[in-house]
Amino acid sequence: MPLLTNTEELVPLLPVDVAFTFDLIKDHLETAAEDVIIPLITQEVYDKIVAGDYDEHHERLVMNVKRAVASLGYLNYAPWATVRIEDGGVSEKENAARIDTLDGIRLWCMTTAGRAIERILEYLEMYEADFPEWKDSSSYTVYSELPIRTATQFQKYANIKGSRQTFLALGPAMRRVISFHLKPALGSALYEELLTSSDTAIKRLNDEYVRPALAHYGIFYGLDEMALTLDDRGILQFNNTSSGKMRTYLAAQQQAVDTLKSNMGKLGETYLGMMVSFLNANASQYPSYHLPTTAGGAVDNDPSQAVIGFY
Repeated sequence: MPLLTNTEELVPLLPVDVAFTFDLIKDHLETAAEDVIIPLITQEVYDKIVAGDYDEHHERLVMNVKRAVASLGYLNYAPWATVRIEDGGVSEKENAARIDTLDGIRLWCMTTAGRAIERILEYLEMYEADFPEWKDSSSYTVYSELPIRTATQFQKYANIKGSRQTFLALGPAMRRVISFHLKPALGSALYEELLTSSDTAIKRLNDEYVRPALAHYGIFYGLDEMALTLDDRGILQFNNTSSGKMRTYLAAQQQAVDTLKSNMGKLGETYLGMMVSFLNANASQYPSYHLPTTAGGAVDNDPSQAVIGFY
């Protein structure tokens, strides 16, 4: 059973009136749910929302899921709203909206969906005990195996506008930072201690050196990947030059991206070096630390091709 089933349910969520034909958008709504929302919240949680299994306590979650699906569905539908497909080909509908008007609607849908998704993830984190299916899934937004576990914690060290979606996208890059830099520099024993100990010395090491190195190196490694999408269509690169007059975030200029990447790499390298120097000078406070044969190595800070937008 779909989440939204008629026009009346769409009216509070979208710029449509009661005369809108629901069948025009129905498939687009289902595609939005399958491609974006279900991977974020799991099929089990989505199915319970559709079935009405959540009471008024979780009304805010249900409303934001509906808002995200509706906005993304309408965004998918928008290109077809002004055209007619018939035996003779594709033609524009009479009195179709101007391109700048349609672009304004697309921007509204993108912004509304993005905000709703952030609220969905924030809500699931806040009440994670009520959503064990989500907490035990790969969609879980808390990285218990990393020194930086949440977007809010990441924000203390590098500016991602508090975005959980950006934080999740940086996950693979942060895991490489652990493998290539932090574990070789710290040793496995001390690294595991960083994840579990509440000792004052461990907290200082985490706050002042490990997490800043992880955050900045994470952005350094993640920038290139966030410009690309790998899926069943192949390898695609972000490009919104076809958006015409659409007033939204544009692809960053390559020089700006290169500068950001270089700065993040240098900061990560600096924090890593400071961490090793600190440990060497205070080894007695960290008995599980053994002087490494390598500090994890420096990164290649030569600019590479990338495009990024933080929301």
